[in-house]
Amino acid sequence: MSRLTPSSLAVLSLALASLPACGQTTPLENSPLVGGDAEWPEAPIPQPGGNGAPGSESTGGDEGGASDSGDPGGDEWDGDPGDGDGDPGSGDGDGDGDGDGDGDGDTLFDCISPEDPGACGVEPMICEAFPWTDGLGEPPPMTPACCVDDDCGCVDGLCTSAACTADGFCDCNCQLDEDPDCAVDSCAMPGHAAEPPDAACPDSLDPVVLYMSNDDSNSQASPTFVRRLVADNMVVPAARVRVHEFLNYYDLSYGNTTTDLLDVGVQMRRTKAETGEFTLLLYAQGQHLDPKDRPPFNLVYTLDMSGSMSGEPIELLIDTVTATAGQLRAGDKISLLGWDTEQSILLDGYQVTGPNDPVLMNAIGQIAAGGGTNLHDGLVTGYALANQHYIKGGINRVFLVSDGGANAGITDIDLIAAEASDSNGEGIYLIGVGVSEASGYNDELMDDVTDAGKGAYLFVDSAAEAERMFGDPERFLANTTIAARDVQMELTMP
Repeated sequence: MSRLTPSSLAVLSLALASLPACGQTTPLENSPLVGGDAEWPEAPIPQPGGNGAPGSESTGGDEGGASDSGDPGGDEWDGDPGDGDGDPGSGDGDGDGDGDGDGDGDTLFDCISPEDPGACGVEPMICEAFPWTDGLGEPPPMTPACCVDDDCGCVDGLCTSAACTADGFCDCNCQLDEDPDCAVDSCAMPGHAAEPPDAACPDSLDPVVLYMSNDDSNSQASPTFVRRLVADNMVVPAARVRVHEFLNYYDLSYGNTTTDLLDVGVQMRRTKAETGEFTLLLYAQGQHLDPKDRPPFNLVYTLDMSGSMSGEPIELLIDTVTATAGQLRAGDKISLLGWDTEQSILLDGYQVTGPNDPVLMNAIGQIAAGGGTNLHDGLVTGYALANQHYIKGGINRVFLVSDGGANAGITDIDLIAAEASDSNGEGIYLIGVGVSEASGYNDELMDDVTDAGKGAYLFVDSAAEAERMFGDPERFLANTTIAARDVQMELTMP
């Protein structure tokens, strides 16, 4: 059963990206446009042999990249012995015809200089490949060597050693399956990994239907608990970051509905222009209520006074109840129940005379930590007090203020859920307030009991936070009242 509080928001955020039609290849970033008057841009890197006219013997063009004499790059030779025809003579002085002067008849290999000199040449005794990226277009059949790698022996764009060879080193700059030293899937260029056909196509063409049910429409503990974890230099577990609670905690500045009890709206905003991604927001918001128009309160505070609450936790508990005292008016009923292994009823359905009632403030001053833990009896007694002083048409709530240092059994969860039943629309909801240092706090327990109790879940990490949540009239009212039940949203995407 879900519910929505006045002045609170329930938001569903979806990232929607512009996808190509089924079977259409997604264009690479910075690649030329497809169709229309688009032109290929000039090559982003210097081309071996230059960019001359196709077919030239001397300019290294598209079809004449090597001269008829066998020299790479279109260098002009005079046909003398040693110029590439294999005859002994004067070309490079070694008579092997390859033009490199070492007499072994080997070939020279292309290389490219990277913008980042540290991108390659880091592995000693290995000629590494140039790190080809998608922005450079289609790679050549053989990945060029890296000009700045001294192990490649490169001069003027040509090297005596090739990259991506069987040299005992897996070079991840090589193209997929090019380096024999790389095992299957050990590494490959991400930009050129084969994509499954029709990757953007769903398995079914049936509409996608998403549902949102606001079981936690007023829980707001996650932001302050995460803040406390960070302040205490602790690692934040992923499970403790509940996005919906962040959305509930912060004011998203939607206009307040004034005539309707509930406002539901939709907004869509571009969030990533470069990828065509949009974020769709669905929100539901209760009507703004004036605190002076609220029904009377019947509030039962069941307070954890066990030994684990000593120090800062018990001080935060006192700050929380004290902040609440300032929001009361004549006729509101307050019960204070302290529990450890024993139950201590400090106030039993006391009707206050107004804000900061002296009798209430004196009872708050008696709160102290010590003893063991008995959550079950604290809950049973707390609900008994709430039912005993129940106000028809009023706001009847049980506040559980604890560090979560106890175990809630199945019986406890069933009790909480039964008391929060909405069968008559006037259930007694449980509001959980966590007070603790980060290291000793049981967030999971408090989240579980407030889920069953259908009330707000809050975490107080400072006196200022207690004042923010309970000392502000509108915030306190939003944390304790209900605007709608069974709030659900359905989104159908064709």
